[in-house]
Amino acid sequence: MTTTQQSQHRVTALAGAAYALPAVPVLILMSTNNVLSGIYSTHHGLALSAIATVMLIAGLFDAVTDPSIGYFSDRYHARTGSRRPFVIAGALLLIPCAWFLLNPGEGVTIVYFLVWYLLFYLAVTLFQIPHLTWGGEISPVSSEKNKVFAYRNYAGYAGMIIFALIPL
Repeated sequence: MTTTQQSQHRVTALAGAAYALPAVPVLILMSTNNVLSGIYSTHHGLALSAIATVMLIAGLFDAVTDPSIGYFSDRYHARTGSRRPFVIAGALLLIPCAWFLLNPGEGVTIVYFLVWYLLFYLAVTLFQIPHLTWGGEISPVSSEKNKVFAYRNYAGYAGMIIFALIPL
């Protein structure tokens, strides 16, 4: 690729930030994974072994849904040229899943935790897999792809830092 062609594919700071910004709230919500077992065992009386089993099931579920969502996202992109419906669906599904997972009512059961935890993981997968792939398609130039993913990583770190600062 010539220098002229490379300059035509430059990713501006605004474009990089626009791509990366949706990752901030998703990473804030994903960071809750670090405290969920403590919340559900301490405040809702679920056994840690049952919580660990749910998390194992979710990991196995994720091992199936990640490549499946990737496959369907690729096929949809090939037909329409866009991955946005997957990203938007994942973000919209994440809202009620996070609400019910992080704000359980009284009398929480392990089935409640399992259902909302699996739906939460599905929503994150619907957002993450197409969003990550979309980042690689923003520019055909390797150095610009690196810049795009750097923006996304900065946004992810910002989300984790914001989550860590919430108790303060």
